[in-house]
Amino acid sequence: MKEYEFIYGKSLDIEFAERNITDVEKFWQIVREQFKNTTYHFGHPYLNSATLAGMFRVSLKKYNEVT
Repeated sequence: MKEYEFIYGKSLDIEFAERNITDVEKFWQIVREQFKNTTYHFGHPYLNSATLAGMFRVSLKKYNEVT
């Protein structure tokens, strides 16, 4: 995701490698849970790319907490 790399300075692929994410199904389960908690950015009637990048960042942190 280009926006993730722009905001956080590294790609999701690099994040996966650095965080040693091996249980991809567990990660996607966390993403689905976070998606339910994600709200629209003020002024946008949709989830914009920055909001989605933030959701992925929170999901990565949650993954680290549970593994």
